[in-house]
Amino acid sequence: QFPAPFLFIKPHAPGGLRATNLSYHMARKLLTIITLAAALCAGAQTSQIATLLHDGQLTNFYSGSALIQAYEAAVDGDIITLSSGMFNGTHIEKYITIRGAGMGLAEAGDTTLPTRISGDFNIECPESDTRHVTLEGIQHLTNTLTIVAANVIIEKCQIENLQYFSRSKDKRNDITFIQSRIKDFQFRQGIGTVTAMNCILNGIYNSDNYLTINYFNCLIGAGSYMSFSNCTLSNCIVTEHQSIYHSCSVNNCILINCSYSYSNGSNKFVESAEAVFAEEGYYRLTDEAKTFLGTDGKEVGIYGGTLPFDTTPTNPQITKFNVSPKTTADGKLSVDIEVHGVE
Repeated sequence: QFPAPFLFIKPHAPGGLRATNLSYHMARKLLTIITLAAALCAGAQTSQIATLLHDGQLTNFYSGSALIQAYEAAVDGDIITLSSGMFNGTHIEKYITIRGAGMGLAEAGDTTLPTRISGDFNIECPESDTRHVTLEGIQHLTNTLTIVAANVIIEKCQIENLQYFSRSKDKRNDITFIQSRIKDFQFRQGIGTVTAMNCILNGIYNSDNYLTINYFNCLIGAGSYMSFSNCTLSNCIVTEHQSIYHSCSVNNCILINCSYSYSNGSNKFVESAEAVFAEEGYYRLTDEAKTFLGTDGKEVGIYGGTLPFDTTPTNPQITKFNVSPKTTADGKLSVDIEVHGVE
């Protein structure tokens, strides 16, 4: 029990946050979570919440337009943390970070209530060698997300339609996808490097030779036909009926009934997915498939490499939240919260 404005954070083990030995960045994330919890205590349990971290100060915005309001108040370098729920999208023209509660990938056993952003929106920022836009723990399953110009990191997100279309051949933009699922993935024009690590990618279309595209430990082409040119694939699994042209470099990949005869190299060719994926688990490999190792000596596919696929956001999440219905006679309020985050 604490005086009414204060909250008690109860460590959650294993893998949960502890009250001691927190890094500066983790402490800032935890402060944001405490602020979200305080907003819930204040009676906003049914409202979407966006919390803006600017110059060490936290500000809450409410309703489906909370992201728009927080973005309007933000400047380059600020962080916006979103609760679960549906938020209206907004065009992004500032180098900011937007963190959600999770991408809600149910197939992977994700039971988190996701943060959903609705509507079309663009990411278009001034050219920069050091800054980037970061989206994490977001679900965007309606309309299209278009990257027009910006350095962008998309991590632990589920996106239905994504396009990269730069209006200038002179501006270099580097885009990185980490542990995300993207269904329709199109590169139409631009210059720079696109890197995907431990992602599930469908419907890839690349019509631009100016881009350098690298895939590491990805599952590519599940349920759709694609063709690949001018790219590098390392430690990936490429599913049936995909065409890989001679302009690609393919290293230590499992190719399931794919058209690629330019060089066998160190790749493994199989005829069906049953020889690769186990019956249980989200694209988990069979014991036999795990014996085929990638260039780093680890298993290929989304659970290999240095960033094994995991839907848990890096920012802490409230997994338990109990508040006493009333204060005690001496004005204290009993609050029990558990916060969970990746190790």
